[in-house]
Amino acid sequence: MQIQLSIRDERTIAIKIEKFSPEHITRIKLVSGRKWIPEESIWTIPNTVGKLEE
Repeated sequence: MQIQLSIRDERTIAIKIEKFSPEHITRIKLVSGRKWIPEESIWTIPNTVGKLEE
């Protein structure tokens, strides 16, 4: 499993997961404000310390 985090813009962080499991998706869905971007195959979360801890 490989997880890549990157700053998408000043407000969001992009998460790209290679070879993910259903558990990974379940955990990401627990983060409020998350969004799936199908065109890029990434999840985004708000760029805050609290969201990274979630």
